[in-house]
Amino acid sequence: MKKNKAFYTTSFFILSIILMAASLMVTPLYQKLVLTKKRPVIETAAIQSFIHQYAKKHHQPLPKIEKIFSNVHWIPQVIDKMNTPYEAKPWYSYHHLLVTSKRIRHGIDFYKHHKKLLLQAEKQYQVPWPIITAIIGLESNYGHIQAHYQTLGTLTTLAFHYPKRAKFFKQELEAFVTLSLKKVVNPKLTGGSYAGALGMPQFMPSSYLRYGVDGNHNHKIDLFHSLPDVIASVAYYLHQNKWHPNQPIAQPLASIHHFKDTPANYHTRWSTQPPRLLMLAINHKQYQTWRTYPNFRVIMTYNKSPNYAMAATQLASLIAQGVTKQKLSTQPND
Repeated sequence: MKKNKAFYTTSFFILSIILMAASLMVTPLYQKLVLTKKRPVIETAAIQSFIHQYAKKHHQPLPKIEKIFSNVHWIPQVIDKMNTPYEAKPWYSYHHLLVTSKRIRHGIDFYKHHKKLLLQAEKQYQVPWPIITAIIGLESNYGHIQAHYQTLGTLTTLAFHYPKRAKFFKQELEAFVTLSLKKVVNPKLTGGSYAGALGMPQFMPSSYLRYGVDGNHNHKIDLFHSLPDVIASVAYYLHQNKWHPNQPIAQPLASIHHFKDTPANYHTRWSTQPPRLLMLAINHKQYQTWRTYPNFRVIMTYNKSPNYAMAATQLASLIAQGVTKQKLSTQPND
């Protein structure tokens, strides 16, 4: 009996040590989120400071800004997402997830249904319709997937609990509050990505304000439901970020190389210096090198990942090829 008692006492002691160690392994970020979740977000000093600064800077009544934040909650999950983005995957995994036969097929259908709008945007902004289509396809699956998280909660969480990009997300939170005051979004109901991107083109709030276009001339910019606005806005964004008409995006170099280093280095590598070569792992043993051009970097202003820019490039090419193939198949034989 004494042995059993000693055993249980020792086991309990060891378990206590393990649990204590585990609790110390929890990052201060998550500890802070758990603690602050018990009190309304609006009552925290950082949010009160933000609200007062916004009201003063934009000459708005304080109660009006407080009302926007009255029911906001922290969303810890978005921090996990920020720390494990798709774009960090090796190219062969990323490509498999995003450049799919289904997305290509839907892109061809998107062109067929919205050909007039796409060609109009191409003519006005000198941006090829396939790249406009591909970006909408990558960002929201052509408008079918737009919202996963409440945007106000997302941006508030990232602005105050994601230190390495706090400045950026505070600016985006400020832009989102401005969109709310302009009645463009409903701060309580509007949803978006885990980074706070909005609508079919997944514009960040500051991009919505800066690059949003009233494509159907109805005196409002709706990037959630209006395809004329969405298509024109994506084209305008690329145009304003210095798209080079009739210039290439990227070209593959002929040779395939074998990795000589460890699997940890199989991730995409892109040189920012001329000739700006891009190394993409096509499997866990081989990589292919591409030469990239200024338009590749323009796409990277939309999403800074080289993987994303290459996915957009390849998806655009495959959609254009599919449209051409369908046109040829419907032409009468001589």
